[in-house]
Amino acid sequence: MKIKRILIDERAANDPLTARIRERLPGAAIETVSAAGAASIGAADSGILAGTDAPAAAGAGEPGASLPPRAGSILLTHHLGDFVKDFPVTPGSSPCGEKYIVAMHNCPFDCSYCYLQSYLERPMITVFTNTERMKSEVSSVIRHEAPARMTTGEFSDSLALDDITGTALDLLPLFRGTKTLLELRTKSANVAHLAGCGGENLLVTWTLAPGEAIRAEEPGTAGLAERLGAMSLLARGGTMVAIRLDPVIPAWYGADSYRRLLEEVAGAVEPRMIHRVETGILRFTPGLWEVVRERGRGKMLFRGEYFAGGDGRMRYYRPERIRIYREIGRMVSEILPGVPVELSMEDDELREDAGFDIL
Repeated sequence: MKIKRILIDERAANDPLTARIRERLPGAAIETVSAAGAASIGAADSGILAGTDAPAAAGAGEPGASLPPRAGSILLTHHLGDFVKDFPVTPGSSPCGEKYIVAMHNCPFDCSYCYLQSYLERPMITVFTNTERMKSEVSSVIRHEAPARMTTGEFSDSLALDDITGTALDLLPLFRGTKTLLELRTKSANVAHLAGCGGENLLVTWTLAPGEAIRAEEPGTAGLAERLGAMSLLARGGTMVAIRLDPVIPAWYGADSYRRLLEEVAGAVEPRMIHRVETGILRFTPGLWEVVRERGRGKMLFRGEYFAGGDGRMRYYRPERIRIYREIGRMVSEILPGVPVELSMEDDELREDAGFDIL
């Protein structure tokens, strides 16, 4: 993403993170808006990140006036809610014990299946700059609850803009010497700034899929070879990595293609440096099915039988999910021996039926 405009909420104007981002994006146009204006900017700039030709409406600070709608923009503002939250638990599933950190909303990538399309009200990339409160909350949670992992990758890609925001290196010292991992989840290859930081308490997780699925469904992301290269770079430097085969898109799934994918992983990283493989099959959060159809893309996503589940998600036919999970589990045990496999967003009964231990 080429960022050409920075919109700054007046509350964020003097924050250190705001100064850092401005310094690292010296050519970007700067616009300051009121707190009330910042709240309305998302709707005004909906065309900017969606890549449409719709003109940006004028709002507080005339956010659409300076640059054409296709220009990349980010909003710097304050987060008013909790920075640290529990992952939602799938009905019938044991608690995962993980938490996520709300450092940023939205993503420069445009994956066809991304649940953020139907979840976030503000379509702009929004960076929260009141980081002292964020760090205070993170420290408190680590000290009092000691979760196994905390990730910044729930509402955005952890690393896509991290060389600009510096969030990972700001947070990592809070985890040193504790039993909690800072997990960075990404589809990028943006890791050069992490290469020398050491591996203690850091876990970098890549979402992977066969190359043809990445090209078709994940525009803007790093290709498979680039992701594997970045993974190899960090692992050789002592940083643990993890693999997310999530979502597995049934229409793009084949045992042969996923076997080749896992063999490529094994060729790039020693199994001892892989924390886990996590896998989950495509599911549609409430409203996502309709949004993807309205956008007229991701036609491969709808192939096969989907049914509404008790949590409001549309899920792939259960016997087929079990079959795919069993195949992936066997492949991981053969190709990456000793690496644990976890299921994402599935209940304990399905985990049992698929042959996985209950988490």
